[in-house]
Amino acid sequence: MGSPNNRGYKRSWRNLLLNTRYQLRFTLVMVGLSAVLMAVLGWWVMRAAEKATTVAMDAVLGVQCKAPERPGAEPTVVIDEPIVDPEADPEADPDPDPDPDPEADADPDARPPVIVNIVEEKVPPPPVSVNAVARYHLCKIQQVSTIERLYRGEWRIFLVLVVSGLALCFGLAVYGIKMTHKVAGPLHKVGLYFAKMKANKYDTVYNLRKGDQLVDFYAHFKEAHEGMRKIETEDVEMLRDLIAAADAAKVGDSSPDAAKALDELREILKTKEDAIGP
Repeated sequence: MGSPNNRGYKRSWRNLLLNTRYQLRFTLVMVGLSAVLMAVLGWWVMRAAEKATTVAMDAVLGVQCKAPERPGAEPTVVIDEPIVDPEADPEADPDPDPDPDPEADADPDARPPVIVNIVEEKVPPPPVSVNAVARYHLCKIQQVSTIERLYRGEWRIFLVLVVSGLALCFGLAVYGIKMTHKVAGPLHKVGLYFAKMKANKYDTVYNLRKGDQLVDFYAHFKEAHEGMRKIETEDVEMLRDLIAAADAAKVGDSSPDAAKALDELREILKTKEDAIGP
């Protein structure tokens, strides 16, 4: 076990703010600067994310989903069966000319006239392919899904920036208070020891806690305090010897002034003994 002089105190959350003005001012400045930098960085990142989302959306919407085309009805020519004129005389001359050419001979192989009935019909269009319709709607669904995913990604980036910024500010606040406490702690202890010295109380100066700052300054103060305590201890020993010698010689019995002087020495001795402690 270490000696009482090496005893240290554990750090507690209840007394982290020993010097509120110094610690909060330092911490708030550090957190404020970090918040400004995170805000600027977040603005730049969100601009880049928004631009990337816009470019990706344009690329997605630039892909045209091919709609299923239903072919129109095309006219079809249908030739009916030939119809022979029932009033036509197969022996009659097809060219009833009042002044026929006597040199022309009738064609014995001539056929009766034929009437051709041409009917224009429309063929019903073929049904639309189910696969083509499914591909079209699937393409549309994929476009909507991709756009929603892009928006979710942009929103996720925003949430990550906000959460990271808040976590960073909170972490810096805790770190700043703890770090400033490592400086404020030694100064607070030195102030307490000075107040006790002013009240003529020379207690034992204990070591700093692990991780505290101002170690060299505190070591010099501790040496000075030990020097003052040593002087007080020597004065106590000297006064004890002096009073013991006076009591042995019965100086107090010689005169009232001598007795009064001895009483004053005893009061001084008691004060100094109380100052250095046990």
